[in-house]
Amino acid sequence: LVFWSLEGGAGDRLKGTRISADVGIVGWVTTNGKSALVADTSKDKRFFSELDKQGGFETKSIVCAPLITSRERTIGAIEALNKRDGQAFTEDDLVFLEHFATQVALAVDNAQLYEQATTRTHQLAALDRRKQDMLTVIAHEVRTPLNVIQNAAELLALPTSSMEERAAVVEVLERGVGRLTSLISQIRNVSAVSEERLEIHREPIDAQSLLDAIAEQHRPITEARKLNLTVELLPSPIRVDADPTLLSVVLRNLMANAIRFTPDGGSISLRAKPHAGLVEF
Repeated sequence: LVFWSLEGGAGDRLKGTRISADVGIVGWVTTNGKSALVADTSKDKRFFSELDKQGGFETKSIVCAPLITSRERTIGAIEALNKRDGQAFTEDDLVFLEHFATQVALAVDNAQLYEQATTRTHQLAALDRRKQDMLTVIAHEVRTPLNVIQNAAELLALPTSSMEERAAVVEVLERGVGRLTSLISQIRNVSAVSEERLEIHREPIDAQSLLDAIAEQHRPITEARKLNLTVELLPSPIRVDADPTLLSVVLRNLMANAIRFTPDGGSISLRAKPHAGLVEF
């Protein structure tokens, strides 16, 4: 969930803040598709106090209504905090907010549908242009390891090769096969993501260990480019619940971009920090 279109109080400080979709009163409302009236947050176990701690704001009373489209899809919620007269919100306030939420959901849904239709039209046009480019890139990427494998196989077939030479050729051959296997895996992952059938296997991951591993993987190229690569130490252990393979892919792509667009002799910093119950890399 992302805080969006806020007014009054701590609105400016919270705008753009992200929280997990299942926490707090608003998380309960969007998950269950039902409204909530909380006269006293200190007596409601659903209340998520982390935002108050980070934003220096005290939430005393909440009224929240889901944004449900005509297709019965919950796209978010409207939440009001702390009534201006200092009193707790009432059932009348909730009824008003629910009517208002119905109109907002309709407007937002229509706007999103229009934007999606426009975007899809542009995407289809771009797809035709990019398809040929993608095939060209794939052909080029596959050709390199295939050439390595072919050359290695030809060298192995020579009767004059010594055992040392054969061992070196086998090592080159293994690298070529590994590169080809990795390329096929990447293509398969891209296909799975685009078709929304990628399986995610979550497990607890130590953020510091992950950052150190990513840094070590890229240390040879950063040293060759004289890039100053630093990993900021976390003040305390942080564990994230994620798919280690996919998270590593994301971070490796970010590192590749950072290396590609940082001039020789420049600096790259890897860090992670907790924020509103999540971890930002």
